[in-house]
Amino acid sequence: MIVDTELQRFTIVRDADATGISGTGRVLDGVIFHTGQVVVCWRSAHRSITIFENWDAFASVHLRAHPENRSQIVFLDGGEAPQMQVDNAVSSSEQDTVP
Repeated sequence: MIVDTELQRFTIVRDADATGISGTGRVLDGVIFHTGQVVVCWRSAHRSITIFENWDAFASVHLRAHPENRSQIVFLDGGEAPQMQVDNAVSSSEQDTVP
């Protein structure tokens, strides 16, 4: 489904790292495109770019699967996640919360 919206930039800030791989603090940057696709770029030593079909697919893998990381979703241009259903994650649109 294509929705006529502007892209949304976001970052993920983690308080913990259950796997010991991605680290804590600001761990990835991402964009949600008008198509609903989500592209993320990891900021860790193991840098990679991943494309997800939609927000739910991204959240299932990186947010809901690891609630112990206490991830904070920060939208850099304001706004919120599409159909946000992320337990144990907080959404914010305040730029000054990004380290």
